[in-house]
Amino acid sequence: MPAWQPPRPYHHALHRSQGGNVWRGVVAIVLLALGFFVLQIPAGVVLIIESDSIEELSLTPLGLAATNLALAALWPLSLGIQRLLYGVRPGTLHAVSGRIRWRLFGILASVLVPLYLLYVLASPLFLPAEEVGAFTSTALAFILVAILTTPLQSAGEEVAFRGLLHRAVGGWFRNPRVALVIGAIISSIVFAIAHGAGDIWLNAYYAVFGLSMAVITWRTQGLEGAIIAHAANNTFLMIYNAAMGADFDGMFEREAGAGGPFMLVAMGLSALAAALVWWRTRTDSAREAMDLPENIQPNPWREQDEPQPAAAQHV
Repeated sequence: MPAWQPPRPYHHALHRSQGGNVWRGVVAIVLLALGFFVLQIPAGVVLIIESDSIEELSLTPLGLAATNLALAALWPLSLGIQRLLYGVRPGTLHAVSGRIRWRLFGILASVLVPLYLLYVLASPLFLPAEEVGAFTSTALAFILVAILTTPLQSAGEEVAFRGLLHRAVGGWFRNPRVALVIGAIISSIVFAIAHGAGDIWLNAYYAVFGLSMAVITWRTQGLEGAIIAHAANNTFLMIYNAAMGADFDGMFEREAGAGGPFMLVAMGLSALAAALVWWRTRTDSAREAMDLPENIQPNPWREQDEPQPAAAQHV
């Protein structure tokens, strides 16, 4: 029987000392990409049916629900891919503890939810003016869909990008520090590409957001904080724009010129979210809620490059 190995840090947990890391990582990424595109097919069909013309797709509450649920499906898809290729428990994709840490979830929500709520409420001060209209039953439907499905969409993206993709790339490297940096960069670039934006400012924002969520995930050794930040940002923006009667088609405009220097505020907010999580997790209560294995510290950068086997323990 192989010697017992102490748990690896979250971003390096899929590295296997016995080899096979490269092909497993490549297959995981390919399966995730294929799943991403296949899941968009039913959502695209709904959007086409709901639109007046296939040349000009319109976003309706039903179309938003279909799109969000398609992205939410990345969550179970990622769990299945990890289980299939690496044979580890699905819960380890949520956090290094092997489960969602609900106490930590509440602690992080107490700082991240107010931050994003304030950002959305103050957004008229620094974002371009949007055309607003009357509050209608359609706007109410958008709000209900946003509340019910946008958190799931955000969770699906985080599990896929900051979870499976980052860990699959990180598994290629023996050194956990290299795994962290390269995994964060690649997952953030792919995250930006997946949004299909043709605007350099939007792409920069998506990349910065991805890197910030990777820092949060690294600091807490799990996805709870990144899911909260992503869900709060998207949900509050959806609710606010629907309440103001904004044009939802315009909200998802991503061609060149859709962004601008004003996106620097959103980038700064992402970095601030990571800084707040770092600060909040300095307390004893937060560290206890992280439920980290003894060999993993809240600052995993300082840990050993390679876990050493404990000869006295076997499985």
